[in-house]
Amino acid sequence: MRQVLVADDHMGSCQAIKVFLENRLPGLEVLIAHTLEDTLEILCDNAPDVLVIDTELQGLKSDLEVDMLRSYFPKGLIIFTSTKPEIARMISEEKDIRFFDKSTSAEYLLNLMQIN
Repeated sequence: MRQVLVADDHMGSCQAIKVFLENRLPGLEVLIAHTLEDTLEILCDNAPDVLVIDTELQGLKSDLEVDMLRSYFPKGLIIFTSTKPEIARMISEEKDIRFFDKSTSAEYLLNLMQIN
């Protein structure tokens, strides 16, 4: 089964993404985390295909802790989310790192995920 982990401290955002993804991609399991600690625990216990993580998630010391996240999630796609489009400029050209502006269409998130 394909899995996506959505990590955001706003419960409403998590639920909206979960409902959207599960409705659009039948068979997809969407896991939810509201803190960095919960995110890392889920990454250790599961092997999701995609991590969708808010840049302002409770517990992140800086907006983009790619190296730390990669130590827990070495091969998966990471999609950072934010309401601040300037964060997109901070996203490295590293393979499997993307940015999703929360003010854009959720359809764009599907395109970034590249899961069929």
